[in-house]
Amino acid sequence: MDSVEALVFDLDGVIADTAKFHYEAWKHLLEDLGFQIDPNESEQLKGVGRIQALETLLTNRGIDFPYSKKVELAERKNAYYVKLLSLVDEGFLLPGGMEFVSLAKERGYKTALATASKNAHIILNKTRICSYFDVIVDGTMVKRTKPDPEIFLLTAKRLKAKPEKCVVFEDAYAGIEGAKKAGMKCIGIGKPEVLSNADFVVDSLASAVKMFGNEHY
Repeated sequence: MDSVEALVFDLDGVIADTAKFHYEAWKHLLEDLGFQIDPNESEQLKGVGRIQALETLLTNRGIDFPYSKKVELAERKNAYYVKLLSLVDEGFLLPGGMEFVSLAKERGYKTALATASKNAHIILNKTRICSYFDVIVDGTMVKRTKPDPEIFLLTAKRLKAKPEKCVVFEDAYAGIEGAKKAGMKCIGIGKPEVLSNADFVVDSLASAVKMFGNEHY
């Protein structure tokens, strides 16, 4: 990766095992409305804003609400999610994640977090990983959510790195799309058949650590 200056990481599902809490919170909200969630919907909800995720779930069920009602429901979902975050500690860090970030810093790469979450500060404080990143950009700092490239372009600006010199690690199709729109390379974390828009896919950062240990990587 001789031409790369910076590595940019998503948080939920890449660094921390908290994506499942989003799913549980949406499940709870749908049950409030008299519906069940389909596990296959989880990929549609990753990496996008609350309103967009809610609209996807409503559309899948052939229903709609006024925007004010959607805001109310999205806030209720967020309350469920924040309550679940009380369980988070350093044990929620995914295997290989911080080892990979540490190795990257040792090799002189700039590191950043670019997460759509507006609750990222809770996770970062509970897992005590803020110091590992040169720049942290979350959903409170941008107007548009992924797949819009805004969050990635802002991250590159704060890193003082050109977008084409950045590599993003994402577990969501929408996040990968946003990174590509920003002109960045993107490594998907998950299943190749789901993250077909990534430049390369690994199953976890633990696998990426092994590759990164190769001097030719």
